[in-house]
Amino acid sequence: MQRFERIIAILLYLRTSERISAQALADRLGVSRRTVYRDLDLLSGLGVPLYAERGRNGGIQLMPGYFLPPVTFTRDEAMSLVSGLALLGSLGALPFAADLDAARRKLLAAVPEDLRITLATAERVLGFETPPDDVFHPERALPARQHAGPPLPAILSRFAEAIFQRRAVHLRYSSPYREQ
Repeated sequence: MQRFERIIAILLYLRTSERISAQALADRLGVSRRTVYRDLDLLSGLGVPLYAERGRNGGIQLMPGYFLPPVTFTRDEAMSLVSGLALLGSLGALPFAADLDAARRKLLAAVPEDLRITLATAERVLGFETPPDDVFHPERALPARQHAGPPLPAILSRFAEAIFQRRAVHLRYSSPYREQ
């Protein structure tokens, strides 16, 4: 992780937690405690108001009232990002596991509290399964009928909205390859 990335990560950790120790930051960032102190000195020199308290319950925190300039996402943009992160996570993208978690933290830190609660709920209820091996080879017993319903993006959008709002969906399914 480059220094700039660490600085941003430290700011995000400090923004989303009450107080955190230098050792906890070092562990999360995969660097030494001394490196964390150098990064904190840089932040302080840049005018970020930090407060440190020694002792068993001590740690570093941002002074009350300090905030980062907001990155604004619409509700749908944030939901899209949460969905994408969940999909990548379900693929077992192990080389990117830490990056996915960092992106998730950045997203949650960048949205208002009410949207943060909605996104947390969506994360709990949203999941992706691995598709079956024959997903691209449907039965060809009958010629495919034309799909007369709404377009696929509209259908998926309706399902996503229902998932995020935790509403039931009633549907009627008919296969284009079977007479039903």
